[in-house]
Amino acid sequence: MTFDVALIASHMPEILWAAGITLLMWVAGTLGSAILGFLVAIGRRYGPLPLDLVLRAYVELFRGTPFLIQLFLLYFGGPYIGLALDAAPAGLLGLTLYGAAYFSEIFRSGFQAVPKGHIEAGECVGLTKGQIVRRILLPEMTMLVLPPSVNMVVILMKETAVLSIITVPELTATLSAIGSQQYAFVEALSALALFYWVLVEVTGWLGNLAETKLKFWRIEFPLRPNGMKCNGRFGIKWNINLAHGFVSTEIAIYATQGHRLLRVGKLDTDELFRLMQHLLCNS
Repeated sequence: MTFDVALIASHMPEILWAAGITLLMWVAGTLGSAILGFLVAIGRRYGPLPLDLVLRAYVELFRGTPFLIQLFLLYFGGPYIGLALDAAPAGLLGLTLYGAAYFSEIFRSGFQAVPKGHIEAGECVGLTKGQIVRRILLPEMTMLVLPPSVNMVVILMKETAVLSIITVPELTATLSAIGSQQYAFVEALSALALFYWVLVEVTGWLGNLAETKLKFWRIEFPLRPNGMKCNGRFGIKWNINLAHGFVSTEIAIYATQGHRLLRVGKLDTDELFRLMQHLLCNS
């Protein structure tokens, strides 16, 4: 008995088609789950208590049950509640809902890891909640959640193999069918394992590259307190350094009046208020 490489080569067109479906389901499911997970994390952080309870129940339900059972209930049980989906849309929706529950916890832990002093500094200078999320939470959270997010992306990649159970024509279903028809299970499953291994290695390499590129950020933006007029420039220079999964920040607050530099350096809350009062003019 020999390993028949020619058998796999003879079915290459259908294998490549199935691989494309696998990649499409993985990329679309990952993007959808990341976006939905971020919205769930925001809702739990800033939403009212009833919304937090509902979202918490969703997260606990999808994290506490196997992905295979969720797919079965969605695909076979959906018509009982008027949700009749084909295999591919049901698989994509199931993958998105499953991944979003985990992404929401990753993002929520990232939000909680941002020092409260940074958020309070943004509130002191009049930033809205949206500006705080966009200018303070997101930059620091991105650095913190990148490693676990890459790990979750890899997990979702492997979970695409489960979609074959509900007849999604992805790579696992196609190669399993080829193995059954040709009695070549070793060749088919070896090709399947090689595909996922290469994909995991490429994803891990891209994650390490992104972590290296984002290791040091420098952010500078001017600030103007809401409802106030300033006769000078007021802003923050923010250095964010990621090393071994930890975030260290240096915040330099600068202020000018005309062409005269008033202050550069770290400020506590009292100093920040005094500096703002100096910059304010009569309305």
